Amino acid sequence: MPKKNTANVPKDRRRILLLDLYAKGHPVAALKVVHMLEPDSENASVTRNHSHRFYELVVVMRGRGLHHIGGATYPLRTGQVYLLFPGECHYYEYTEPLTLLTFMFDGHLLRRFRAELSELPGYPLLFNGDAGKRHAEYRLDTALLAELDLQLNSIVHYGRANVPGTDLQQVIAMTNVLVMILQTVNPDFPSRTDGDIGIAVSYMTRHYHQEITLGELARMTGLSETSFYRKFHREFQEPPIQWLLKLRLRNSLRYLVRSDMTIREIARTVGFSDPFYYSRQFRKFLGCTPSVYRERNHGLVQTVFEEKVSTEYHSPEV
Repeated sequence: MPKKNTANVPKDRRRILLLDLYAKGHPVAALKVVHMLEPDSENASVTRNHSHRFYELVVVMRGRGLHHIGGATYPLRTGQVYLLFPGECHYYEYTEPLTLLTFMFDGHLLRRFRAELSELPGYPLLFNGDAGKRHAEYRLDTALLAELDLQLNSIVHYGRANVPGTDLQQVIAMTNVLVMILQTVNPDFPSRTDGDIGIAVSYMTRHYHQEITLGELARMTGLSETSFYRKFHREFQEPPIQWLLKLRLRNSLRYLVRSDMTIREIARTVGFSDPFYYSRQFRKFLGCTPSVYRERNHGLVQTVFEEKVSTEYHSPEV
């Protein structure tokens, strides 16, 4: 396979270009993609809007954010499944590192096994439904995620092996991936046509430094405050205002490490009107004051934050 010079291609575009090259010459391909946070990002990191010439099945292994597909926005969280058709534009917006399993295949594989695949419960929704149904909130359990990870490694291994029969092995592995997912997707799972909390999440990631109330977020989604609170808590495992608070804390870390702003100025910049409240919350989640964190200046910004939040924060029961 001839190589193309990608030295001067922007990072996101280079990754997309490599995906196209990887899939060329093979009926299927697979990659595990890790999107890291951009160090200079003010709030959320964003990938380039793009499309592919092939089908792309995306499974979220870890991370949170938003998936923008066409003109619609969908939440990203562990276990989420998205099927993107050839030519369908999409991009990711995320506030913590995002790990994706991406399976790529062409129309030939579908035509070859359409009769068998169409008998599975998830086929009508993922392949025949409109965009809103295809991108509804389907989630896979941990056991299936682990199995899909193994299947991805098999597809990658077969793709690198230059021996007869590897294309067939790739097709078998990819077909197995489709069968496992289409058997699991529940056709009765509620779609996200009502109460789109992705709108509220997108608003918070872009306007976290402003005053935001629960009522404002609920009105954006067309839900009552109680319904919005419960739905948000169910999907993100924490209350919306708590999620917003942690977003503000996360964004304050870069100012502590990379600026000469005072603690009061940093607190105000990221949306805290009271610097003492900011310091108390900072100590609660990171185990030290903002001043001490600044003195240490070790650079492990995102890692430290994630470890402290995951071990010390417990959401209240709804």
